Amino acid sequence: MRRLAGLLFILVVASACNDKGSKNELAEYFYPLEGEGKVYLYQDIHNGLAERFHRIYRLVDSKGKHIIVEIYTEDGRIIEAYNYGVDSLNLDDHMIVDRDAKKRQAELFKNRLFPMDMQDQTYFASRFPGIRDSTLILHEIERRVNPTKPKEFISVMGKKREALVFEDNFRTTIFNPITHDEAEINGRNYSYFVKGIGLVRWRDNESKSDFQLKKIISEEDWIQLIK
Repeated sequence: MRRLAGLLFILVVASACNDKGSKNELAEYFYPLEGEGKVYLYQDIHNGLAERFHRIYRLVDSKGKHIIVEIYTEDGRIIEAYNYGVDSLNLDDHMIVDRDAKKRQAELFKNRLFPMDMQDQTYFASRFPGIRDSTLILHEIERRVNPTKPKEFISVMGKKREALVFEDNFRTTIFNPITHDEAEINGRNYSYFVKGIGLVRWRDNESKSDFQLKKIISEEDWIQLIK
């Protein structure tokens, strides 16, 4: 009877943890699953004028808990948004801003962008209108934990922190449905995630572009900053 009671207690505790957290084994490296919305300011260390703001907030609907990541340019224009389901951290939606500055739901063919564990490899594929003429863009990312150096100690907002490093192999195909012209761009990026913070850095294979987290501010302070 004591063993049964102990087992029931463990199941209840596990169930409570799952309600608040995620089944993803790497969730602790993702953005915090609870708390108020925040805005992350990233800056390219090679070009101080190149900045990105990521607005991170949480919502609950009939499908469960979500973390929304909205991406803004340095002048405060939204260009993209990702909707992650907290349960698995798979994507429920991908939104882009089209050539007419209108928000559009992209066609999400493959929705896995954040690996479930250290051995997992994910595949993301999304199609959306290009910014010129009538072109369509298919953006694909294969992501895995960097096999040569899975973790690195890096400077994050003035402190040394251990980061989980992802290797992102991407392919961007630009297609014109009228002329049937097609162009393809391939490359590799590296994304760095820190426990309790989330994405703190992303760079290309040669570090010619290297965006690093400079500060985390409240939504109210961000609104004042971009006015």
